Amino acid sequence: MKKVFIIILLLSLTFGNIMLSLAEDKTSVDKSVDEKQVEEGQSEIPSDEMEEASNNTDVNISTDQQSYIPEDTVVITGNILVNQQRMSEIDVLLTIKEGMNGIYTYQTKTDANGNYEFTYRIPEDANPGEYIVTVTSLQQSSELTFEVLQNNREEPEEPEPIQIELSVAADQHKYNQGDTVVILGNLKTINEEPVSDAEVSVRVETNDQHIFSDDIITNEEGFYAITFDLSEEAIEGEYEVLATYETQFVRSTFEVEELDEQPTPTEKELTVSTKKSKYNPGDEVSISGKVKKDGKSASSIDVLITVERNGQELFAGQETTNAQGKYSLNYRLGLDASIGEYDISATSVGITENTIFDVELKQSDNSSGGNDKPSNGGSGSTPPKDEVEDEILLVEEADIKDQLSSNLERNVEINLNDNTEDKVMVEMNKDILNKIHDANKTLVIEKENIKLNISPETLKGITGVSGNDITFSMDKVDPKKLTEANKDTDQTIVSDIVDLKITTKKNSNSIEISTFNEPIEIAININQILAKDTRKVAGYVLNEQENEWEYVGGKVKNGVLLIKTTHFSKYTAIANDKTFSDIQNINWAKDAIEVLASRSIIKGTSDDIFAPSDELTRAQFALLVVRALNIPLEEFKGSFIDVPESLTWSALEIEAAQRSGIVQGISEGVFEPNEKITREQMATMVVRAINYKNPALIDIKEELVFNDTSDIQAYALDAVSTAVSLGILKGKADNSFAPRDFATRAEAAVMLYNVLNILE
Repeated sequence: MKKVFIIILLLSLTFGNIMLSLAEDKTSVDKSVDEKQVEEGQSEIPSDEMEEASNNTDVNISTDQQSYIPEDTVVITGNILVNQQRMSEIDVLLTIKEGMNGIYTYQTKTDANGNYEFTYRIPEDANPGEYIVTVTSLQQSSELTFEVLQNNREEPEEPEPIQIELSVAADQHKYNQGDTVVILGNLKTINEEPVSDAEVSVRVETNDQHIFSDDIITNEEGFYAITFDLSEEAIEGEYEVLATYETQFVRSTFEVEELDEQPTPTEKELTVSTKKSKYNPGDEVSISGKVKKDGKSASSIDVLITVERNGQELFAGQETTNAQGKYSLNYRLGLDASIGEYDISATSVGITENTIFDVELKQSDNSSGGNDKPSNGGSGSTPPKDEVEDEILLVEEADIKDQLSSNLERNVEINLNDNTEDKVMVEMNKDILNKIHDANKTLVIEKENIKLNISPETLKGITGVSGNDITFSMDKVDPKKLTEANKDTDQTIVSDIVDLKITTKKNSNSIEISTFNEPIEIAININQILAKDTRKVAGYVLNEQENEWEYVGGKVKNGVLLIKTTHFSKYTAIANDKTFSDIQNINWAKDAIEVLASRSIIKGTSDDIFAPSDELTRAQFALLVVRALNIPLEEFKGSFIDVPESLTWSALEIEAAQRSGIVQGISEGVFEPNEKITREQMATMVVRAINYKNPALIDIKEELVFNDTSDIQAYALDAVSTAVSLGILKGKADNSFAPRDFATRAEAAVMLYNVLNILE
């Protein structure tokens, strides 16, 4: 009996231990489930609220690239939306898998705007292949993939040294004994970028005899200038000027002649003056003058101009006299320019002349001309000026005879910088314009901050519809006299507003020639203090019927906006700095989108949203191309049966693209405007657009090596080859081109940005 009792006791203890172990295992399992829920950010939200939120939750996710190599950093961004509202302080769980193997897990929270961001650095020994990214929040998940490629990265090659061009010359070809010789030149890269603060050594010799030598530092514009006096007994003959920069040297020569008799002071004459005697900080100082020899205007003579304040050089520049012996140059004062007197020196033909101007604080009244935004004119206390008849400058053939006959000059220049009026008018006879055309020269009319370049072909078109005399008018418009035109609040006018006109008389009636057969180039100086990023500056024309500024394009180069137009009106330069909240983490497209949006080429789906991942239709892309290239619109003609006039937002643009050869339609008379555009269709359109603007560029082609090249349709093959060769389009990470994939708004923006960079 005792043995039986012991056996029963042992069995009871064993069974109790088993039950206790099972209970502990269950507790452990429950705990692990709870811990997992905490890790996934789910335990902090009640289950009923979580279920309701998850039904209306969008988890958006993107990576900064589609492919990477080991040691690259993957940037993963997105946002969490519930009922289309951005959710802040919400847990977000990230997992990255290679195949079925989880290799990375991390948890964070959304910021105040509902956005999140992860970074993951790919290990050096990572396996090539596809990686899966999963983001989970509020019981909803989204996935995408990226690819890790074999690391074939080579050591970067040593950059090629920047090629520098050095020039040197004397300001005259011949001197007399005792004259002052001015030696000047510049230092620049082969891309025309100035090389400043560089030491240039200058040496003058004759018959291997040292005459003069010194070192000089180039200024901000890459210019240098130095002077020395020839002795009264200077050797007659040829002198050699040598300029040296590092290992590079250049030569120039001049001659010294014996001085037979003392020259009279009037044999050489140099003048220098400013348009005004007083300026405000930020103003542009207009400097001009004239050079004469033997009482006659001296053309093609270099003039060195410097601006100093208390003995410190602030600016130095070089200009060449025109056919009338005149020169002009503009110097922009900084907004922080010191108050007081400034000295200007002009040196040429062995003479230095000086003048001064004053800088004073701008008066704090409504008469100030520094407002960069047009505004409604208020009622001021200054009485209106008496109206006077506009003065017309008559240009006769004798005034431009030398320029017409010169084989060295490509332009006939009319320089009006001496005219201090805001409005200038130039009248020329039809026969003179025809002679300029016959000489294959461009007519250039310049007035301070504005220049017109009228090609021979355009001159021929103008004279073909004009009377005997043609008048060119350039009028600087006072913004206060304009009713404020509609423009975005972020836009800022950064140049003069200029009203351009060409008029003629027929049968005693004055007729305005407002449109031309070939474009006229308008060059407008911009205020680079106001225009912080010149890529975001474009030309605009005033639509006086709608009272709004309309984009016309153009490109800023060296502080000058160049616009080509086939009609005249009021023009100005406008800067913008547009961005969108949903492109801040799209590094590969953000800059292109911002530049195009700032220039009014591309727009968002709302003021703050761009929707970079949305796909484009054929109509939308055709409109963007026409807008980017500023292709003129015409009246509706019904070129495609599926593009009715009621399609007001794009019908005229589609027809403009068709007239320009950019689109041809899917079939005869059919365009399919609402179909999504494929990558091969987009490549075809942009290459045709380049051909419309500059046919020489499309000759560039290279053999395609995509693994799906055979999938590219025959009509698009050459276009894809050209687009890839020009760097407009690229293949996918897996070396495919994916010709039938649909293009996104971000991809289209980058492509158009690349096209404009190539064309401009």
